[in-house]
Amino acid sequence: MKTVILTLYALGAAGLALVAWLAHRDAAAQRSAATGASEYPEVVAGTDGAASSRRQRVPRFSDIAGFVMAYRVGRVPVGRIAVLGSWWWVGWHFFAR
Repeated sequence: MKTVILTLYALGAAGLALVAWLAHRDAAAQRSAATGASEYPEVVAGTDGAASSRRQRVPRFSDIAGFVMAYRVGRVPVGRIAVLGSWWWVGWHFFAR
């Protein structure tokens, strides 16, 4: 039983890492698309190297949760259902004992 629980925690951590990476990649793509028009003067002025040397910030838990909760398929909030369903599952299977 301990092996099953540890495996589930490892899969959950891997899933959380994947969601964090996807959220971070998506945010970086949005930032680059939003600033795409303003990059040309920076390249001409030679300040592009200073802007790209900044380190990327680590997404906060609220960023990850917001990314997951905002996922929709059509009009169905699949992300919210998944998060609430996972909390329900954790509550019934671990805390109810």
